[in-house]
Amino acid sequence: SDEESEALIAAAAQAGAAAAMVVTPARKGDDIDALAAFYNRLAAAAPVAIMLQNAPKPMGLGLTPRQVLAVVEAAPGIRYVKEENAPCGQRITALRDAGGSALDGIFGGAGGRYITDELARGADGTMPAVEIADLHVALIAAHRAGDWAEVRRLFERTLPLLNMQAVYRWRLTKEVLKRRGLIEDTYVRAPGPMLDAHDLRELDELMAGLGDLIEAPSPQIARAL
Repeated sequence: SDEESEALIAAAAQAGAAAAMVVTPARKGDDIDALAAFYNRLAAAAPVAIMLQNAPKPMGLGLTPRQVLAVVEAAPGIRYVKEENAPCGQRITALRDAGGSALDGIFGGAGGRYITDELARGADGTMPAVEIADLHVALIAAHRAGDWAEVRRLFERTLPLLNMQAVYRWRLTKEVLKRRGLIEDTYVRAPGPMLDAHDLRELDELMAGLGDLIEAPSPQIARAL
């Protein structure tokens, strides 16, 4: 509900958050005025920048770039957009070309599967799932250093794991995080396919293939778990 969203963003601000990512609520449909009113209500509830997460249906609304910018224009508290609808790169270009300069940042996501295209088109960054966040940090650092060959090399190394993650989603992400010593449990609330014994063996091989690129858990984390 709108009231719950207000309470959450206010709590985030009180905890020190600088920004809050808020998906377009499905209950508003593609009513631009209703969406703008929702984001303006959140902006009034807390002094933090808002990132509009344009997720595809059914999680979000899958707004067109024109619709996204219409909401942004009517809700100035929105300072960032996270675009996750395919083709993500083309949509980021459309946002840039149609007035995205009024925003403080345009980000990609979608698991990091299109990150090279997004960066080449002017995305300010990406927010994929977190199972290989350290590898993505290295990729972004290479991009900022102008080393496109290294960006491509790192991206291509991620693809086998991200291909598997596209099927198993958070179950795969949490299984990787557990193996890396960062969480204890892999329980996921959302429905979806389970990893069977063959999948787990495949994951063994994929993670071994990334062993030179991702960090092992620190001794402190390992002891805590």
